[in-house]
Amino acid sequence: MKLTKEQADYIRNTKSYKTEGFVQKMFARILSKRLKNSSDFKKAVDKADKAADDLRNQIKKAEKAGVKVAPGLKKYAGL
Repeated sequence: MKLTKEQADYIRNTKSYKTEGFVQKMFARILSKRLKNSSDFKKAVDKADKAADDLRNQIKKAEKAGVKVAPGLKKYAGL
């Protein structure tokens, strides 16, 4: 799961992110150090990315076959 620059900027500019500065930074540092070396976390992220790609591909394939796909599902899939 990759965070875009716009998403990161949005998170940084939220009120709760700014008011909890020290605690938030400390938590983020500890969490990133532990997750960086966690093979289970990396596998979970890779599986989630693959599942999202598979969903997008299946929706595109269904539309080509003439199946009407709900707009909410397309929005959820990022299409």
